[in-house]
Amino acid sequence: MAVSASPGQVSPTSWRARAWRLESRPRAARRPRYRPEAATLVALADKDAVLVGQADLLRSMVEGAAGDAILANKREIETGIAAISATLRDRQSFLL
Repeated sequence: MAVSASPGQVSPTSWRARAWRLESRPRAARRPRYRPEAATLVALADKDAVLVGQADLLRSMVEGAAGDAILANKREIETGIAAISATLRDRQSFLL
């Protein structure tokens, strides 16, 4: 005789049946879903490393510099900001 559960409860036989079905699946079917994402994460980490390098270079150009020196390097600073923007767009398009 099956044990019936009240509404909102899971009967003991149903959770046992689900556990048995999960255990009886082939090993390949039980692999976690996140394993294929490792390559994506490695690529994103590489892109992030490029961003860190670009930001550090830009920071070194302006940190501790006087206003006149920053204005004198305006073209290089704008080029650095454009490079960071392009890298961010590349990173975003990689995820699409």
